[in-house]
Amino acid sequence: MKKLFSILLASVLVGLVSFMFAQDYLRIHKSDGTQDVVDVSVIDNITFSADGATMHLNKLDGSVVDYATNTVDSLSFLQVTSTEVSVIYDGNTVTVVNPFETKGVTVTVNGADVVVNSTLTDESLVCRLSGSTADGSFKIYSSSLFNLYLDGVSITNGDGPAINSQSDVECIVNLVNGTANTLTDGATYATSTEDQKGTFFSEGEIILVGSGSLTVQGNNNHAVCSDTAVEISDGTLIVSGATNDAIHTVYYYQGGGSVTLSSTADGIDADETVEVSGGMLKVNAPSHDVKGVKAGTDIKITSGTIDVTVTGNQSKGFKSGQATTISGGTITFTTSGGVVLEADGSGYDPSYCTAIKADTDVTISGGKVTIISTGVAGKGISPDGSFTMTGGELGITLSGGGSTYTDPDGVLDSYSATGISPDGNCYLYGGTITVSSSGAAGKCISVDGDLIIGESVSSTGPTINASTTGDQFYVSGSGNNTDYANAKAIKSDANVTVNSGTIVITTTKEGGEGLESKAVMTINGGNLDIQTYDDCINASSSVVITGGRIYCYASNNDAIDSNGTISISGGLIVASGAGAPEAGIDCDNNQFTITGGTIIGIGGATSSPTASVSTQRSVVYKGTASNGQLVAVLNSSGQPVLVYKIPRAYSNVVLLFSNPSLANGSYALYKGGTITGATDEFNGWYEGGTYSGGTQATTFTINGMVTTVGNTGGGGW
Repeated sequence: MKKLFSILLASVLVGLVSFMFAQDYLRIHKSDGTQDVVDVSVIDNITFSADGATMHLNKLDGSVVDYATNTVDSLSFLQVTSTEVSVIYDGNTVTVVNPFETKGVTVTVNGADVVVNSTLTDESLVCRLSGSTADGSFKIYSSSLFNLYLDGVSITNGDGPAINSQSDVECIVNLVNGTANTLTDGATYATSTEDQKGTFFSEGEIILVGSGSLTVQGNNNHAVCSDTAVEISDGTLIVSGATNDAIHTVYYYQGGGSVTLSSTADGIDADETVEVSGGMLKVNAPSHDVKGVKAGTDIKITSGTIDVTVTGNQSKGFKSGQATTISGGTITFTTSGGVVLEADGSGYDPSYCTAIKADTDVTISGGKVTIISTGVAGKGISPDGSFTMTGGELGITLSGGGSTYTDPDGVLDSYSATGISPDGNCYLYGGTITVSSSGAAGKCISVDGDLIIGESVSSTGPTINASTTGDQFYVSGSGNNTDYANAKAIKSDANVTVNSGTIVITTTKEGGEGLESKAVMTINGGNLDIQTYDDCINASSSVVITGGRIYCYASNNDAIDSNGTISISGGLIVASGAGAPEAGIDCDNNQFTITGGTIIGIGGATSSPTASVSTQRSVVYKGTASNGQLVAVLNSSGQPVLVYKIPRAYSNVVLLFSNPSLANGSYALYKGGTITGATDEFNGWYEGGTYSGGTQATTFTINGMVTTVGNTGGGGW
């Protein structure tokens, strides 16, 4: 108590000396965040009780105002200059200093309601607001740009906006350093012929600068609203709540500052563009069918830290009427809302809770984007157009499940969580993409159009990690016609082309496929590691491989499966399928062309290459194998053309092998032994080095394009 008494007394003594020369008002800063502002010309002196517990403000008229010293944080002085209009609120009264009274600025006061009219054109108007009122307002009409200094002001207006600019000019709002400012409106507004759309409303642009803070509560409509634009350059803006949008405007720009928004409607709703190039933006949108950030046209993020949380059904984190582009910044979305089924035709059209939704395209070229979705059938990135990624980091974690519904045609269908799901094409050219889904039938990447991974064979390409751990669920049918919704790591309803990049895929539950195309699957390059429960690579029309390093391990189905043809002309392929009837490489007895590459396919079966169209020789070996055992094929000179480690136990195994070194002549097949000094190793396949110590199992002669050795009736290795 003595320490506080000393501090207060010292500040008052210094102030009483200095105010005689420059200061005009004493500010009493209280511990509850409010302040009292008193004209020093009415103060006689300040004294303290003997015990220091009470501060007495003694006025010239003989009145005394007492303050408990433990409720007073500090004292300061407010200087009113001749270059600004000063508005000092004190409960139901206002003190106004207007040095521009003869220059075209009039100030009207009714209780604590203040109206400023300015026709200044040759200099900028400056208005400084301070003090507090529980029943007041500030309205301004100005013919030119003006500056509004919020200097520790607290305004509550029970029947209208706290601040209302009826001027289609820029309003530069300076949050004075070290001050906390609050604006609150009432739940019901008085009738007016003028716009009054929110607690802080402006016909013109609102530009926020300074290093103080502003807290706005919107009890009637929007919290902050401009019919032109809202620009955040500095300072701290907090919208503690709003019955409509937290910020509603035409354009929203943020290059700095800290903005925290909570509302029952949208966080930011801009009729045109939203641009963020710096600062911090945090949005909490808990209601159903709302948007964290909404733009009528584009959303553009180049820098800054953004955190968006949406919890309502079918709500969106970002929603753009046109494109969304992200080239920098750190952006985190947390979504937990569920699905809304909207009646359509003979059934329903589902609408999902989505982190990034765009009516055209979404592009990511830099920055770090993290999406965490826990709601049923939650979506990560879902543009109506295409999705393109050329750089940056994208991480999506999905845990929501799926379910069935009746579509508009009256057909039973299903929905499930999906990480990336463009209605158009998907171009994954660069950056790091990590998507995991643990919900039933969840999908990491699901594309309606073409999917292209890597811009060219010579490019570095993206790094993609896609994993699913969700179960399948029943949709309809029975027997051989049963339809299940299955987990999918990466799939396209059209063509898939892989040119470059590093792709790691895992699925663990029944029905979980790795890389799927409903048309043509083309792999020209890249490093692929695909380990799945179901097919690793699946195509409805054709699989074409011209290059790349491809490892496939299917625990319960085919490693590479084409419902049409397969053509391999290059690359290194190690494909391990499950036991019979599953295969390492399967094309349902359709044309299987091998003209190049190194191919190892192992399983309980295999499709045999088509000799009439192949130009590179192949060997198909049928027998038995032991898990972890080396298999080596040596040419007539004793040099190995194949050394491969069996990846699992098979009761009967079929091994397909082809590479450019195979030629007509005699060969011997060995089992066991060791390999030393290999120059390359790829998932059990060894290149170069010295093979020794094995036991010869059989010999064979190649004299055509396809040579079959051994049988599945026992014996063998």
